[in-house]
Amino acid sequence: MRKVLVVISIGTLMMLGMRGVFAGSPRIPNNTTSPIGTNFHFFSDWSSEYVFINAFRMARPWITSNWDDWDTFESNDLANHLDANGYPTQLPSANDSSVLYRHATTLMFNDLKGQYPGGEYLVLYDGEGKLAYGRDVAEIVHTQPGQDVIRVVPNNGIVLRIIETTPGNHLRNIRVIMPGYTPADAETQIYHDHFLDAIDQFRVLRFMDWMRTNWDEDGPIDRSNTNTNIWSERALPTDAFYTTSAGLPVEVMVDLSNTVHADPWFTLSHLATDSDMQQFAQLVHDTLSPDRRVYLEYSNEVWNYGFTQGTWIEQKAKLDGQISSNGTDFQRRLSWYGKRSTEMCSIWKTVWGAESDRITCTIATQAANPWVGEQMLDCPLWSGGPCYDKVDAVAIAPYFGQHIGMPAYRAEVKAWTNDGDGGLNKLFQEMEFGNVLTDRSDQHINKTTVSKAISYTQAYKSMADARGIAVVSYEGGQHLAGIGGVQNDQDIHYLFMEANKDPRMKTLYETYLAGWHDTGAQFFLHYANSGLYTNWGYWGAKEFLNEPLTPKQEAVETHIASTPCDWSTCSLGGSGTVTAVALQAQNASKHAAKLWLLIPILLLTVAVLRHRKLGLLLCLFLFVGCQPSVVEPAAVESTTPVILDFVSDVTDFLPGVPILLSWDTEGVSSMQLRTMTFDNAGGGVSEQAVNADGSLLITPALQRAGSIVFELYNTDAGLSRVIEIKNLCSAVWVFLPAPDQCSALPQIYVDAVTLPFEHGYMMYIPSLSSIWVTTTDGSLTWTVRDTYDPLVDMFEDPTINPPLLSNFYEPTAAMGKVWREEPGVRDALGWSTFILPLPYIAIIQCTNYTRDGFCMMNSAPLFGFNFRFSRDPIWNLDFNGLLNP
Repeated sequence: MRKVLVVISIGTLMMLGMRGVFAGSPRIPNNTTSPIGTNFHFFSDWSSEYVFINAFRMARPWITSNWDDWDTFESNDLANHLDANGYPTQLPSANDSSVLYRHATTLMFNDLKGQYPGGEYLVLYDGEGKLAYGRDVAEIVHTQPGQDVIRVVPNNGIVLRIIETTPGNHLRNIRVIMPGYTPADAETQIYHDHFLDAIDQFRVLRFMDWMRTNWDEDGPIDRSNTNTNIWSERALPTDAFYTTSAGLPVEVMVDLSNTVHADPWFTLSHLATDSDMQQFAQLVHDTLSPDRRVYLEYSNEVWNYGFTQGTWIEQKAKLDGQISSNGTDFQRRLSWYGKRSTEMCSIWKTVWGAESDRITCTIATQAANPWVGEQMLDCPLWSGGPCYDKVDAVAIAPYFGQHIGMPAYRAEVKAWTNDGDGGLNKLFQEMEFGNVLTDRSDQHINKTTVSKAISYTQAYKSMADARGIAVVSYEGGQHLAGIGGVQNDQDIHYLFMEANKDPRMKTLYETYLAGWHDTGAQFFLHYANSGLYTNWGYWGAKEFLNEPLTPKQEAVETHIASTPCDWSTCSLGGSGTVTAVALQAQNASKHAAKLWLLIPILLLTVAVLRHRKLGLLLCLFLFVGCQPSVVEPAAVESTTPVILDFVSDVTDFLPGVPILLSWDTEGVSSMQLRTMTFDNAGGGVSEQAVNADGSLLITPALQRAGSIVFELYNTDAGLSRVIEIKNLCSAVWVFLPAPDQCSALPQIYVDAVTLPFEHGYMMYIPSLSSIWVTTTDGSLTWTVRDTYDPLVDMFEDPTINPPLLSNFYEPTAAMGKVWREEPGVRDALGWSTFILPLPYIAIIQCTNYTRDGFCMMNSAPLFGFNFRFSRDPIWNLDFNGLLNP
């Protein structure tokens, strides 16, 4: 018995080393023959998908605050006092007048309508300091140094503040353990059972939103030096939050895949260098279970003008000598994307070597336009094409129902909501058959019915068969979402939301998924697992993790149970080796070396117990000769000519602020400097000749809101160095020329009404119940709440008569009440010059939230100018005064 116990103990030690510190508890596979995968929603403090037992992982990055101001917007100052993991090392003293904030504050479970677990949460921390709590925290049940127990009654989130911290032993390593779990669970099981139960049926997990693939233009990526790569700036498991622009750590995504026995789908940034891709591939190879497959995708929807990465790729294509100029800019974009996808695939498969058959490389394209797919797969403008013979699958997103939310159909869909059932019968008939809404094919609007989505899939299956590759989906499902102002129509919003909860959605999904399978396509990835239902979409199979089975979820589960996957790569028996996925981001080779050391320990035990001489010799051989060798990189000999240095004085910029570029070269007499800008206007490219050594001061134009790329090159000498500098503005201005401050948010759309007067304008936004008055000369700028009651107030005053034979009118209804009753308004504005107000969809966009912040709003298109408003202290897009337009 002793012999057996010794061997088991060492075997257990080895298994623990294999699983690593950051490893989920074993789960029985529930997805062995599942043909379905899922996407995950954006990971944030408002995500309804509480992934981790330690809720602090999904807390919002620090907000600078005090007891009076929720956000003083001084995060740049706080950033100077954060440790390597993101915890404040100090806070401003009470008498520090240089800043306003005194606390570092964060949020968890923000505005989830109370749909998250309540009860007692255990808050743990290292260091010395003091925490305070708010919102849903009903009481502090117990407190002692290093831990608090708080009782939470779910409503609109948990507020946690660091109000004191001791420099030198600052408060750090905060953990917020959810009810029903222990600190040990947070370190071993890691993931909340509600989350695991919701996903363990899926065979493929796509991490695009977790990786912030569509957001990395705003991420913490320093491109000021060509040797700097994204990998060095990636998220680490030890980071305080996983909600920053760096996304979630790769280790987390790999470990989750191991835990639920699923295949990970990674969508790499368009900015990823070869080195980034190599290091990513190595970590995944060394830590992913050997019975798992990897799906790879380069960037996300580069054909979609809604994402900036497509513009970036288009500019790269224009500069690539291997891409022919005989096509349009868009065609060059598609060919370059195909080229870069194959390069990524080659890098990964080289790293994985003999196990490269575990990698499925995809080219992801537009489902509704097979021509786009052909351009990407054949990449006819690339001299190294075609691309399809270097990848394994084409990936599409065959959504259905998206046409119903377009502005062209707003009036018709709005009318449905007056039906007795709120419009549901017509909505489901339109999604299935497309015979309710007016045909608008002449306006290039295709009705994306279920059958149309399947026909797209069939077209791609034929295209893929001809090229010897598979078809998979990267996203898919219903696509009821308003755009172009439709998202702000509350009647349509409620119709779309109810449709996603209606039992008929289950039937529609069953038809849809069966049609997908019948085409012979492989894995289908639904978008998405769980997510809030808002005006911007109803993507989750369920809205909240803790809600009962939904129609969409039931249809997916039924399909998984009744239609097992039936293609050769569905199941994969692994023969590779896997090392530990560690909480600390370490070099993978170090993990490998540690595991190799465990082998002689085990053999030594066997030798002592049984065949001592043979075992000891074998052990010695393994210990000395079988450790993984460390290959030192070969020295690179310097050559001439060469670029010795190419630097910028900044790593990011604000529009209008000069950037100083400097460079030194050797062996050349002159260089070229190419400047590439990427923004909502499509960007641009300019070139100029420069000296071999020198500097240049460049001031970015105000309207440029994306990144700027500078390339120093000499084609004859084969020299090139690149610097990419990020714009600190977090969103692109739609107003051009752009204001002189950063935009804080993308634009929103609201219903508005404008009425012109002799000497100014009135503007009314019904959703805000506010009317603004402004005179052309700026003598009056004023705002008032709308108090007009049609049952009490007159529509117009019959005693007021405009001048005869004039084009002047008395304003009516709410605007008329303000004009008649508010002192000075009538005298300042004069008569209205339109008989009735002009309704339109207004665009609102605001600056960063500061004391002198403001918002921009367009007038009715007929007038063609913009209004500029000051900001209200409350974040609700209300206004406290009107400035001159």
